[in-house]
Amino acid sequence: MRYVAILSLFLFATNAKALQTSEALVTPFYGYGVINFLGGGKVPTFNGHYYGVEGEYKFVGETLSLGFTGAVSQGSFDNDANNEVETETLDLTGHRFGLKLYYHDMYLKAGYGFVSLKNVATGSVANTLDMSTDLVSFGIGYTYPFSSYIRLNFGFDMDYAEIEPSSTGVTTRADYYNYGASIGLQIVIPSSAYVNPRGK
Repeated sequence: MRYVAILSLFLFATNAKALQTSEALVTPFYGYGVINFLGGGKVPTFNGHYYGVEGEYKFVGETLSLGFTGAVSQGSFDNDANNEVETETLDLTGHRFGLKLYYHDMYLKAGYGFVSLKNVATGSVANTLDMSTDLVSFGIGYTYPFSSYIRLNFGFDMDYAEIEPSSTGVTTRADYYNYGASIGLQIVIPSSAYVNPRGK
C-alpha cells in the first residue's frame, strides 16, 4: 500500500498541471468473495456475497487520473463445510479509505480500513469469530463508460489483516484474507466537475 500511495502522490504532484478536471463519483457495487484464515486453528474457507457503496473524488487527466475513495460494505459468508446438522456463517461489515491510480480506464488501488465479523453457528460448532480488526486493501479494476455520467465498474480486491490470539476462536496468530470480484455502477454526480485552469 505504501508504494502505491507514494507513487500516486508523486504523480499527482508532478502532473498537477495535466490533471485538467475533477469529479465526484458514487458507485454502488455487488460481488462474490472468499474469506480464508491461515493459522489460528481455523482451516475452513467461507464463501459468500457482499454489497456496498463507494464514494470517490477524482482528479482527471488525459492519461493519468487520481481518486480518493471511501467505501462501506456488508456481506454474508458461509463455511464451505456446512451441512444439514452444522452450519457456520460470518456476517461482515467493512469500512475502507484509499487511493486509486488510473491509466485511462484501468486502475490500481490501495487502502486502509476496518472490518467487523459476527459469527453465527448452529449444531456442535464451538469456535466463534466475533472480532473487529484493521486491514490493508489492494485492488485492480476497469471502468467502461456508457455516457458522460454512467460507467460500469469491474473490480478485483483483496484485504489482509493480521489477527492476534484472543478468546474468539483464534488460539494462535492468524492471517485473514478476503478476496473477491465485484461489479458496480459508477455514477458521476452532475455539476461536480471542476476545470483546472492550469491544465490548459
